[in-house]
Amino acid sequence: MRGDLGPDYHGDMKNEQPLERESGGGAFFRFLHRHRSTLLLGFVLLTTLAGIRLFSLPVALYPSIDYPRISVIVTTHDLPFSQMSVRVTRPVSVALRGIAGVREIRSRTSRGSAQFFVRFAWNTPMVLALSRVNQAIGRVMPDLPAGSRSRAIRMISADTPVLQLALSSATRSLPELTDLARYRLMPFLVNVPGVWKTEIVGGKTRELHVEVNPYELAGAGKSLSDVLGALPAHNRIGVVGRLSEYHQIALLEVHNALSGPEAVRHLYLPGAGQAPLPLSQVARVHWGGAPGDDLVRVAANGRPAVLLNVYRAHGESALKVVRRIRDRERTLRHLLPSGVSVRTTYDQGHVIGQAILHVASALLVGIGAAFAVVLLFLRRPRPFFLMAAFVPMIIVLTLGALSFLHQSINLLTLGGIAAGTGLVIDDFVVVLEGANRLRRLVRPFLFSSLATIVVLLPLFDLGGLAGAFFRPLALTLLLLLSISLVVNLFLTPSFLLGPSGESDRVPRSLPAFLGGVLGRVRTTRWAALFSLVLVLALALWFRDRLPTNFMPRMDEGAFLIDIHAPPGTSVEDSSRAFSRIEAFLATLPEVRSTSRRLGAEMGFYITEPTKGDIIVRLHDHRRRSIFAVISSVRAFVRAKEPELEVDFPQILEDSLNDLVGTEAPVVLRIHGDDRRVMEKAVPAVEKLLAGVPGVVDVARTSRPVPTAYRINLRSEMAATYHVDPDQVIKNLRTGLWGVNTGFVMEGGIPRPLRVLETPGAFRTLEEVRRFPVETPSGLIPLSRLARIGGEPFISEEDDTNLAPVISIEGRISGTDLGTVTRSLDRDLARLSLPSSVWVDLGGYALWQKKSFRELSLALLGAALLSVGVIYALTRRAAPPFLLLSGVLFSVLMALGALTATGHSLNISSFVGLILVAGITAENALLVLDRALSEAGSARERFSLALSDRWRPLVMTHAANVLALLPLALGRGAGLDMERSFAIAVLGGLLGSLVVSSLLLPLLGAGFFARSFERSSS
Repeated sequence: MRGDLGPDYHGDMKNEQPLERESGGGAFFRFLHRHRSTLLLGFVLLTTLAGIRLFSLPVALYPSIDYPRISVIVTTHDLPFSQMSVRVTRPVSVALRGIAGVREIRSRTSRGSAQFFVRFAWNTPMVLALSRVNQAIGRVMPDLPAGSRSRAIRMISADTPVLQLALSSATRSLPELTDLARYRLMPFLVNVPGVWKTEIVGGKTRELHVEVNPYELAGAGKSLSDVLGALPAHNRIGVVGRLSEYHQIALLEVHNALSGPEAVRHLYLPGAGQAPLPLSQVARVHWGGAPGDDLVRVAANGRPAVLLNVYRAHGESALKVVRRIRDRERTLRHLLPSGVSVRTTYDQGHVIGQAILHVASALLVGIGAAFAVVLLFLRRPRPFFLMAAFVPMIIVLTLGALSFLHQSINLLTLGGIAAGTGLVIDDFVVVLEGANRLRRLVRPFLFSSLATIVVLLPLFDLGGLAGAFFRPLALTLLLLLSISLVVNLFLTPSFLLGPSGESDRVPRSLPAFLGGVLGRVRTTRWAALFSLVLVLALALWFRDRLPTNFMPRMDEGAFLIDIHAPPGTSVEDSSRAFSRIEAFLATLPEVRSTSRRLGAEMGFYITEPTKGDIIVRLHDHRRRSIFAVISSVRAFVRAKEPELEVDFPQILEDSLNDLVGTEAPVVLRIHGDDRRVMEKAVPAVEKLLAGVPGVVDVARTSRPVPTAYRINLRSEMAATYHVDPDQVIKNLRTGLWGVNTGFVMEGGIPRPLRVLETPGAFRTLEEVRRFPVETPSGLIPLSRLARIGGEPFISEEDDTNLAPVISIEGRISGTDLGTVTRSLDRDLARLSLPSSVWVDLGGYALWQKKSFRELSLALLGAALLSVGVIYALTRRAAPPFLLLSGVLFSVLMALGALTATGHSLNISSFVGLILVAGITAENALLVLDRALSEAGSARERFSLALSDRWRPLVMTHAANVLALLPLALGRGAGLDMERSFAIAVLGGLLGSLVVSSLLLPLLGAGFFARSFERSSS
């Protein structure tokens, strides 16, 4: 938004030199005019190449970020909880802590497993970091208990499925649906370009079960070992040689593979001195499901289903991947037999598409409105059509440059284009209005452009999530403004000027009210200074009333209900509670579909059977927002299912939390050196957090471990019956869980062959006490050989950098994060804790403090860089001070706009403040530069400068306002992310207009009155 660079039409026209006598400037622009066809051809060719690249530009909701986080899971099923921390968690943590670049290690220890989150410094090469993590685990693995297994993965945005399909049927069983998903749909989907992997959630794996009756087996003189040995021994295929006969060579093999239930039933158990015994006499052979599958319950829209998650490759466009699958939907449905339905229960591509569509539509409407207001002011078709042709080409060229730099189209880049389009139009106005003053055009135009460009540079130095998110926005603005500068410096003037280098003059006029104010400049100087004091008072007023948040919240159209049932709750009882919630969701008119998972969850985590979630997908056109729907569901759960711990994140929001390692908006972390002392502080901290207004869903992140029973072998009885713990473990595992002894083929599909004792016979503790254990003396009840007792109550253990920590988390409803943080700071200062325990703040509250601190420094750096540009242009010390005051006024106007509209100051609107600093400095610079270049008193100089700048100032500010107004007022997915940014810039634009047209002339006329009088005399 620069005013025009036209001449002084109120001064003596004799002072204006002919264009032919202007050294350098006129010749330069005449050269551009002679070669304008070549320049235009080059511009069109570059735009065409950029347009071609535009089709390969990925489309995403957020920028593609290499998150510096790796997740590691180590499992050791035979190790008791009391030994997990010492023998697994600590050795692995020490090994991981020694990796170069590691900033933090968080661990969670549970029974039989431990999970580690390794956070590196931002900009760490994460492919190399993952390799180092695997090497470190490999070095420590020999020291871990036998049977330990580990897996490490990078935390990337592609870990969230872009599409979730649900298979259900009234006529087909879950094993059949699982086979359809695994052997028909998965191979089909992984061959779709851009698909990384597919994953089945729920279902049942079809197995061939050999249910042995231990009493009949003992009565026949056989043991369980005989069955376990006979099945793999008779289920063999082996190549033994080759034959050469009738001039042909053939392979000779022993083919004794078991082909199905009948072959297994007719298997004979050998016996020393006894007749062979058919397996069918002591066992029942039939098809069944894997026992572990019973711990996972999945449903879609209230019906049992098999879920199929589709993941995109890292760097691929989610929108394109989903579209490719949709294009093949007819073939996909053709693969399914009759009676099987497939429905979409989550579609990330739809969410992204709707968000990008709404933002792009608002962007186009804003650009059209800006063009209209410029045409209204110009009333000259030729320059208008030139601008209407060049501005879209500049935008296309910018997007093409982003493609070459491996960026994507996302909400941040579109926001940068929306904010920068008005500035591009401003560049055209500068050239259109001032083309007939060529000698004075280049230097002010260049410096005024730099005044906006330099304020973007501190954004590239931001760290953490704020830097990762807003560097693409800064890069977009930097490219857009740089391309605009080049085009309007070299190409646009060549089409506006005639062969002589002259263009039409535009008359200037100064509004009467501004002339009256400047006419009383000596009496208004102190009023202007008083207004600055008033502005500072307003700044203090904003500090307590302006809501603050870390990031703006967006209505994604889908949310997650994370549910924790009480520890030890049976799968059946947990499933019934989940079903009641799902039934309530079905009554809400806003709900489009649901999918329920129990014993599984989204992401790479250790999941207990009492943990699960429900994905709720809403209709696009609905009466209530997603936040109102969440509030009604929360109220229902609190009233009807108070024993459940629930959390209501949106899906992409939850994914982002996982990627950056933040559990919730507010987290209170209890530190100390003794967990028992720390546990005593938990109730007080939970009460404190729950008592803060607006904090909901308060819960402890580490939860109780499900109840376990210990079986201790009596040494005397074990010696009497000649048994040992290994034999008891083998017997119990076979009886309760089963043992996999190989595979049988069914229709070309390998099916696990599992030996187990009669299922369902040992479900209660009393039945387990009667479990028959094989001994040389026969079957002996387990209760005679061992004592069975309950394990003491235990909870998961969290550590941060090898130090114990207990985290209490909460979400926010109906208030802002800044208010909650200030309240917690006051309450924590009054909290009485043991001397060895302290509490600090985590979650997004901590991220907000760090990000605001960095953004404040970036804002200060932007203002100082603008001051440097202004000093380089004027070579005086006073103008930078004046413009710095103007920047402060515009920033406060931006904060006032946020306060007046009820929007919060967050990292998005904070970036808007930084942009406001550049816009204000740029506009004020040209007014001041024009005044300094004139002759006469201070009042006369600023009157002449304003008469020269007023019309283009109003024109460019109006164009910028209209370009951003659809983003600020629009409704729809995606616009929520842009709204606070747009409102901050709109408020800053109003402040910039006031500064350039009123505040700066008042202060400048008063400040420079004596120096201008001396120079005139």
